[in-house]
Amino acid sequence: MTTQILPQAARLLGKPEDPTIMNFDLRLPLGLLFTLFGAILSIFGAVSDPKIYEKSLGININLVWGAVMLVFGLLMLVLAIKGRKNDR
Repeated sequence: MTTQILPQAARLLGKPEDPTIMNFDLRLPLGLLFTLFGAILSIFGAVSDPKIYEKSLGININLVWGAVMLVFGLLMLVLAIKGRKNDR
């Protein structure tokens, strides 16, 4: 009875039963991608001419969304690193 419960508990906890199964965390590449694009967009928003934002009521949308993407990417990277430390 306990041998059947342990594999089910391992599946619920997200632990692979077979150690040869590849452990791929999607948060790492997503974090890198969003961090890179967020940094590029934030830098562009910071150095671009304010005249191009007249159509958007003067809101520097590139800077705002670049910062949002940067924060999201950094959050994904932190969670990926914490996840790797917890797996060891």
